[in-house]
Amino acid sequence: MRIVAQWRHLMSCKRSGLGHDPSGVEGTQPGELAVRCPACLHPGINLPDNWDAVSDDLKYLYTVTIVIDACFRLKRRDVSDEQKDPILGSGWGYFVEDTGYKELLQQYGDQEEISNCTGLSAIDHANTKFSRGYAATGVGRIFCTRHGFWLALGVGDVQKGENYIAYWRRYVNMDYIFVRAIQRFLVLDKPVSYDIACQGSHGLLKRITKFPSHVRIEIPQGSISYIIQKHHFRAYQREGHSPYLLNYRVGSGHTDSEAPERAWWWIQPIANATKQMGPGQRQGVLKDQFGFSNWRKIVKMRTLSQLLHISDVSDSLPLAWTLRNAL
Repeated sequence: MRIVAQWRHLMSCKRSGLGHDPSGVEGTQPGELAVRCPACLHPGINLPDNWDAVSDDLKYLYTVTIVIDACFRLKRRDVSDEQKDPILGSGWGYFVEDTGYKELLQQYGDQEEISNCTGLSAIDHANTKFSRGYAATGVGRIFCTRHGFWLALGVGDVQKGENYIAYWRRYVNMDYIFVRAIQRFLVLDKPVSYDIACQGSHGLLKRITKFPSHVRIEIPQGSISYIIQKHHFRAYQREGHSPYLLNYRVGSGHTDSEAPERAWWWIQPIANATKQMGPGQRQGVLKDQFGFSNWRKIVKMRTLSQLLHISDVSDSLPLAWTLRNAL
C-alpha cells in the first residue's frame, strides 16, 4: 500500500509538469497539482485586458459561480495517524494543507451547532452519536458549480457537521476552506451558493478577518453575493428567502448550483473503502478520484462541442447520451 501511495503521488507530480520546473518538486506551490477548470475565468489567461471596465449590464459575463457543500458519507474512522500513514504533498492538490488547518481548528474545540432557520440536517447533524469513533465525519468542499470542477485547495475534513459556533456565529471549517479556494478568483464577482446561505452569509467577511495573517484575504467590497441551490430552496420557508433564489439573478441562466450533489453521487461508491483508511492513504485515493473527475470533463469537452453544433436532433441523441455518462 505504501508503494501504491508513493506511485500515485509521483504520477500526480509528473502529470503537473513538475519534472520541468527548475525548482523541482520542492518548489510546488499550494494547489498546483490540481487539474484546473479551463472554462472558468482566469485573469491573465482567458480574459480580455479590459474585462473589468465593462458596463454594469455586462458584468454578469465575468463572474465565477461557486458553491459550498459538505458530504457526510466520506467519513474516516479514528484509525492510524500521520506518523504511521503520512500525507504526501499536503496542500498541493485539492485538500487544504493539513497541519495549518488542524492548528486553526484546535483553537475552537467542540462547537455547538444551532439552526434557527429550517430543519435542514446540514447544521443539526453535528455533535451527535454519529461523530463518535471518527477522525472526520465528512468533507467540506468548494466547487465550480457551472462546470462541475473540484477547485484547488477546496476540500477539507469536517469533524462535527459544518462547525457552526452559536456565540461567534462562525463556520470555522467551511470558512477556512472557502478562503483557501477563492484566492485565485478574488478580483472576480462571485455568486456563492450554499444550502444554508441564509445563516452562513451573515458576518462572513468579518469572520475572515479573524483568521491568521498568512490565511487572511481582502475580498473586494460587493464582489460576493449569496444564493441557495434551486433544489435545496424548496426546503426553506418562502418568507425572507426570495433574495437567495437563483431565478432572480441576472446572468444565472440555467445554473441550478446542484453540481455538488451530482459529484457526491459519483464519489460515494468508494466511501466505505476510504472510511477504513489512515489519513495519508485516504487523502491520496480521494485526490486521485477528484483529479480523474476533472480530467474526464476536460477530455469530454470535445463531445460537448460537437453536440452544441449539431442541428439535427436525431443525430445529437447518441452524443448526448455519451456526454451524460461522461459527466
